[in-house]
Amino acid sequence: MKKLVFRRASLVALLIASIGVALWAGFGLQGCGDGTGFFKNLTMCDVEAEAFLNSQVRVGGASTVVGLDRGDNWVLYNVANDLRATQIGVTESVKYSLPVPGFIHDIDVVEYPAASGVLYALLSTGDQGIVVINVTDPANMFFVTSMDVNYEQTGITFTDGGGNIIPDNIIAGTHAPITALQVYEDGSDRYLLIANEAYGLHKTRLAHVFDTATGRELDGTLLIDDGDPATTDEVFTMLYAGENPWGGPKSMMLYNDPNDAGDSDKLFVAMGFLGVGIFDPQSLQQVGRYNLYLDPGSTEDWFVNPDGTNMDIASLVQTDVTGPYLDAFTGMPDYRQAAFEINEAWKASVAAPTPWAEFDRYGKYYYNARTVDVATFGGQTIAYIAYALGGMVAVDVTGYKTAGPWDPALTDPFQNFLTASYLGYAPAVPANGPDAPTGASSQSLYPHFGSGMLKESGIVDVQVDTAGNRVFFSDHFAGLIAIPNAGNPSAWQGPSGTYNNDTQPPLGDHWPDYEFVTSYDMSPFDPQDNESLPSWLYESPSLLATGEVSGHGNSFALMPAMDVATAGQVDVIMSSGGGGISFIDITDNFAPPTDTGFAILVHMTTTDEIFREADGSLSTEGLSIGHSAGVEAYRNLLFLADGPHGMTVWQIADEDRCFPTDDLRAIANTLQDEYPVNTGTEVVNPAPHAYHVTLDIENQKAFVTSQSRGLRRVAIDGIATGEIPVLLKPLLSDIYEHNTTDGSVGGMSMQDHAYDMAMDGNLAFVADGSNGLTVYDLSKDPSNPQVDDSFVVGNIGGHTAIRLCQ
Repeated sequence: MKKLVFRRASLVALLIASIGVALWAGFGLQGCGDGTGFFKNLTMCDVEAEAFLNSQVRVGGASTVVGLDRGDNWVLYNVANDLRATQIGVTESVKYSLPVPGFIHDIDVVEYPAASGVLYALLSTGDQGIVVINVTDPANMFFVTSMDVNYEQTGITFTDGGGNIIPDNIIAGTHAPITALQVYEDGSDRYLLIANEAYGLHKTRLAHVFDTATGRELDGTLLIDDGDPATTDEVFTMLYAGENPWGGPKSMMLYNDPNDAGDSDKLFVAMGFLGVGIFDPQSLQQVGRYNLYLDPGSTEDWFVNPDGTNMDIASLVQTDVTGPYLDAFTGMPDYRQAAFEINEAWKASVAAPTPWAEFDRYGKYYYNARTVDVATFGGQTIAYIAYALGGMVAVDVTGYKTAGPWDPALTDPFQNFLTASYLGYAPAVPANGPDAPTGASSQSLYPHFGSGMLKESGIVDVQVDTAGNRVFFSDHFAGLIAIPNAGNPSAWQGPSGTYNNDTQPPLGDHWPDYEFVTSYDMSPFDPQDNESLPSWLYESPSLLATGEVSGHGNSFALMPAMDVATAGQVDVIMSSGGGGISFIDITDNFAPPTDTGFAILVHMTTTDEIFREADGSLSTEGLSIGHSAGVEAYRNLLFLADGPHGMTVWQIADEDRCFPTDDLRAIANTLQDEYPVNTGTEVVNPAPHAYHVTLDIENQKAFVTSQSRGLRRVAIDGIATGEIPVLLKPLLSDIYEHNTTDGSVGGMSMQDHAYDMAMDGNLAFVADGSNGLTVYDLSKDPSNPQVDDSFVVGNIGGHTAIRLCQ
């Protein structure tokens, strides 16, 4: 990944989006001053204090949603659990903030009562339920109420990890993880449609949300009652084959054909690993779907056969007298297939296809429907699906208005049901991962090697510009992308028509690469850069590829009056998985395909703190914190591992009396970049993909573990210089890794996945993810690993031999 901070030039850079870090007064600050460096003064911070929860202060957080208010030039967005509001413009305006319980997944603005002029933001806050905020005056937002949603489903059968079929299971809870909301009106009343990722969909009268007395169940949760005894109030959408279910709703879109004078509303639900479901919002019956995994109409998806044809899942599963081991409604491998694969294919080594394991362990990340948008061109209605690593997929849903539910009483249960047909797609940017199984000693059926990157990568959001006949979508690595011919997806392909991206035969080996792509050139645009974006983003049909805009590509909103032919206006508002939002001006009317045809007019970071650049200057932009994974505290300092932002050091308490402070200050940072920067006088190294920090107080060092690049030793005695913030610079002799740019080290060819470490003398014992335990000798110089790899003591759990400690 390139620079994560704001730049007006090309942004070619590395989603996901952690929630920042919250600190509580009484954090339990403690330490043993050793009389040297910045630890030398014994203070109250050396007295152990029992931790307690009192007030909290948030440092940054990820931004994952953007909600445009109605008609008065405001934008609502989140920084973790902060709801923020600011005015849209070509210069930065005042930011207003209101903390709420729970990370904000979705924002919906509703006027209630109708025509009252009173606006509320309905927030989906995961397992904290639904939060209601009055945003009539965004500069003075205030909390109204919050509520949980309960759920229960009985009679669930699944296969556990040991291969045992477990019937009659129950799932239930009073803290449903709410991911999205939609307000629906049928002409007589208004309803709230609720996406519960652990269960499915709920429907209730909107009035119940605001009625804290009669609008609640006996357990205090939201009353789920649409007031019509003839319709259902909730529908279970999950499928259990193994212990981890598929089909939890991630987002929703209520669509009504603007050319239709009648009521054609249907609810399009992105259902993760089960694709997209189409529901009647009145009855909540599912009337249609699209599942790329099951679609034989596309040969350009991950489950391609060695002969180039798409896999037929029904022909791969086991069969008995009752038929194939498939779920009758979804068509997916069921619990019987899971049991067969665990007990026979794995434990008994029976030679048989394993479609359930291949899908559940890896394939599902290529078939993960995150969001959906719908548009009608002429007489054809098209759904555009942000299908994660499967790409941005367009399907024909023209018959959605008259479709009916699946009915097992009919000779053909799908007689009235709509199964959408494939029209075209644009690929996602590949995620780095292994190209062959690693860790041969692993005792598992298709273990999750490298799947961490797969979970985050791919297409995140999609929006159709109907007037401009264009599709905009965001990619984890590529930022904002635009392509033409929204009404004719079959025209989406590279200029030569066919490509061979199978650089590591055989085709169909089902490991993370893009061998199956034949319509686009997936080779690196810059052959000298292993992480360069694919060439197709710089040729037809691509109109725009921004690269990362201040962090991972994430959700965005098109301005209602966007005009790509006019410079100097806000056309798109985009959130970053690394935190913050950007107001983007598309500047060149998309001619020719380029990554420079845009300008960032305003970028709002998640904090107001600044950082030290590689050349020693202070940043002109704030410091965004949005990938927090690990913290370590010593006395009045907090050491924060924040993914691509590396390690930052924060003063969280008064140095003398050790009183926790609400005015947290960033006093040091490693390079805010994923790659070394040559300043002309020195090369400054980063602490990339920071996951955790371990302190060596005696030697005044911090060890930063990286999800992809091993271990970095960072000298922290420089924090005592009085310069704020201080740039912390790992040297080449501080970089301990076994998967370098020049090749593998110590006989280990696996990618480093350092999550944690413990020290014993000079030995660093590193939790190396799927590679097991890696041990480094910190007394050895690792700066020339191809000549001397003795700093790698050994590994247990990977496929290398164990080297005896010396």
